[in-house]
Amino acid sequence: MDSDVVWWPGTPEASRERVAVVSVSYNTRELAAVLLWSLRTIVTWPALEIVIVDNGSRDGAAELLAEAAQAGVWYC
Repeated sequence: MDSDVVWWPGTPEASRERVAVVSVSYNTRELAAVLLWSLRTIVTWPALEIVIVDNGSRDGAAELLAEAAQAGVWYC
């Protein structure tokens, strides 16, 4: 029976490539927090870069992302 799950990367060579996750945030503090947690907890890509661009949020999302940047998560 075939599985619907596809594990990526499929080869050891692919895991040496750089990958960036880019997202836009606007008043999505909780969603941005879940996204960051998921990417740092679940994704084990060695050269993963995370870029979240905040578009003037007023719900504290920009502050959350700034704190994440200080903790080592890339933020723009």
